[in-house]
Amino acid sequence: MRRFAVTVIMSPHPSIFWKGEGSGAREGDCARLHKARSHTTRDAIVPAPHESSSCVGPAKTKFFSERRVAIPHPRPLSLPEGGRERGDVFISKIRRDSCLGNVTLALMGLMLSIPAHAGTCNAQISAITPLPVVAYDPFDNVARSADFEVELTNNGPDSCSLSLAVASQAPGSTRYLENGGAQLRYVIEKPDGDDYANNIEAAQGSITLKGGAGKTKSITLRIKVPRGLIAPAAIYSDTLRFRAYQAGTAIQMGPERTALARAAIEARAQVNIAGTSSSNFGAFGIDQIDFGTLDSNETREAAVQVRATRSVAISISSQHHGMLKHKALRAAPGVPYSMRIEGENVTLSGAPFVLLRAPPASLDGANYRMQLRIGDTSGRPAGNYQDMLTITVSPQ
Repeated sequence: MRRFAVTVIMSPHPSIFWKGEGSGAREGDCARLHKARSHTTRDAIVPAPHESSSCVGPAKTKFFSERRVAIPHPRPLSLPEGGRERGDVFISKIRRDSCLGNVTLALMGLMLSIPAHAGTCNAQISAITPLPVVAYDPFDNVARSADFEVELTNNGPDSCSLSLAVASQAPGSTRYLENGGAQLRYVIEKPDGDDYANNIEAAQGSITLKGGAGKTKSITLRIKVPRGLIAPAAIYSDTLRFRAYQAGTAIQMGPERTALARAAIEARAQVNIAGTSSSNFGAFGIDQIDFGTLDSNETREAAVQVRATRSVAISISSQHHGMLKHKALRAAPGVPYSMRIEGENVTLSGAPFVLLRAPPASLDGANYRMQLRIGDTSGRPAGNYQDMLTITVSPQ
């Protein structure tokens, strides 16, 4: 019986170095050693430089020998039968006969490549700040937006990565704020400026929460109404649904949350006087109507262009109450003229004339035909005559 000190060295190709000392080996031991060498496939036995001193010749009174036993790893290590796992330390026992007697090798502290236990994600949406009302003026040609916060809370000890899905009340590729049958398109933007898909199962982005119960993180989202839209003046709303998912999975984290999104379209109206009717609001704008040489019953036409977010009152007034006055001879009699708009006679002699209309909710608006007719010019002194018409459009 021999006793051996065993040393374990971990490396990509670990080896076991063992040293023994005692009386010399017997011939039978050497024979078994050579036989083991010829049949061993997993263990490569490398003799020490002075191995022959122990397995050749008669027994010696004392000897010192060193053997290197290589234990290759052709595949990932697994737990052999009978082994026990203590954290990352595996302890097993291997028994093997050798020429030096019945040797027991105790392998202790062998570090196995066992993956660390994956942390458990335990987080949820904890709060959503009230979404501000987006004030939208369709005639500014500017997008309007408002920011709000979504707070996420970690409920466990491990760090956690989440993705967020935001859906509107109605499914579809486009989001709409609604009021009755009227709609106003909008988007919800992520912190990087991209839009969230309108799909409660399409989680996007990645938000990392630090480990530790109660750790929170807030992200800023944005509700935006693009420029170039118009709808009747009103408050428009939509109910948003929010879900958090464990990043890269379809695992929902915590309960679904909701929040109200709103936008207000103000009551607005604009007017333009154009030399002719046009489908493009503001085109052919004029600031005067020139009759040239005045002749009785001469006419000129123009268009009153109106666009608004609700019904309007068109108010028309004349500085000289329906008379063209001589610019130099203020006491000279003026030249009367008449006006019609949309087929209605306009009274210019008294209080402002008011016409009620409901232009369509569009950026082009509506064109209301206006006609001016010169009255009797006989006996009027030569010179320049003029009057100032004021047309005001007010939303009702």
